[in-house]
Amino acid sequence: MMRVSIVFDEEDYITPSQEGLDDLLKMLAEVMTQERISGTFFIIGERFRCLRDRGRKDVLAAVARHDVGGHINLGSIHPTVTERMEQAGWADGCARMAAEELAGLEEMDAILGKPMTSLARHGGSFCPQLLAMMSQRKLPYVYSPAHLPKHHVTWYCNTLNFYDASSAFQEAYLSRAAFLEAEKRFFNIVTQYKDFDWCAVFHSHPCMIKTKWFWDSNYFKGRNPALAECRVPDFRAGFNLEEVRSNWEFHCARLRDNPDLRLGTISDFASEFGTQTESITPREIMELAAQAAETETPFWTDRFTAAEILDFFARSYLLRSQARPLDTLMRRPVLGPTRLPLSVPSVRWIESEALRRVALGIVTSVTMTGMLPARICCGAGTLGSSGEIGIGSALAALGQVLVKDKPSQSVETRPVAPYPNEGEELAAEVRAFKSWPCHRLDLDIDRVARLAALQSWTLKPAWPQ
Repeated sequence: MMRVSIVFDEEDYITPSQEGLDDLLKMLAEVMTQERISGTFFIIGERFRCLRDRGRKDVLAAVARHDVGGHINLGSIHPTVTERMEQAGWADGCARMAAEELAGLEEMDAILGKPMTSLARHGGSFCPQLLAMMSQRKLPYVYSPAHLPKHHVTWYCNTLNFYDASSAFQEAYLSRAAFLEAEKRFFNIVTQYKDFDWCAVFHSHPCMIKTKWFWDSNYFKGRNPALAECRVPDFRAGFNLEEVRSNWEFHCARLRDNPDLRLGTISDFASEFGTQTESITPREIMELAAQAAETETPFWTDRFTAAEILDFFARSYLLRSQARPLDTLMRRPVLGPTRLPLSVPSVRWIESEALRRVALGIVTSVTMTGMLPARICCGAGTLGSSGEIGIGSALAALGQVLVKDKPSQSVETRPVAPYPNEGEELAAEVRAFKSWPCHRLDLDIDRVARLAALQSWTLKPAWPQ
């Protein structure tokens, strides 16, 4: 049975109230209540403020009966999230996302009268710093670029992520025939993803049921007009609210009564997938060490990220170096590095003293910052020696030593990739966000894509409990 969420992106604050988009949103929410199903509404901060300022408490109340998440505070207004992160480092990017997006969620909470349960990507607005900050609020992130084979629900940046796997209806509600065609496409996607853990019914940008083009065309290519200067979208000639309502009721009933679908909100499924393995046994550490001893690439498992595995190894090596037995270790949330790790160590052999320095450096970095260092200046272990090692090579070296009977032995270092294989695919997905029509044509997205790849150290599947 496929887990399915009905999701909406509610955004248009430009179209005047008399054109009926507020009432359209209210109708969609009320029909779901009537049909005894629920979905998740992702609403940008400006749309919340628009409804508040128009006095539409009735619309907010109808939506509040369902699951509600944020959809970026200022929507498509420039600079977008990605544009803000164009030249940002990790720390200042995290601070800015906390100040602008997490604080924005608190504004939305106050307007709706209940907390946002998630945050969804708006267009091409993305940066991994935002996800890292969301982990502090334990909020899931939706329409994520992160995914794994047969897993649309993953952990990435210590945040629960739902991949952008959906089928759109939107204008299909204008007629029964158009709806049935859209439904066929949706079930083709359900079939395509039958071995996956989750997918979404992207009901619509509700505004696009009535309008011919997006409200945020006003912001295309970096334009930033005043609200009074924005063009109001044209309307579809065939729009009829009662016809839309009838087709939406029909769709809700078909989704509700389909025995092959298990409907749930993002909040529902976040509760189901939101538990992680909290400890690792000595036997499991040794099995992972044997794998690391042969690896050329950092790796994740069904239960642990590459960053968590490296932290386990470093703590285990410190225990062994003190002649203490390996013990069950508790998992710590660990973020990846923010600079590209050294792939080829500058030291060929590393003695036990230097390897202990590496392990202690990793453990201390995680303890003090919650992050992995990109590299560690450790020397070779002999007095006066120099040398650096990247964390991929450290993963392999610690694995080699942990599987040996005598941990005091020296180990030969070797080149290891700077991040897991999935990092390149993540970076490619993020680079594609540059083509979002709202973005400036000269946007340089390379820094954001590089940070996204580096945080593949934090990627692993999420599992239902």
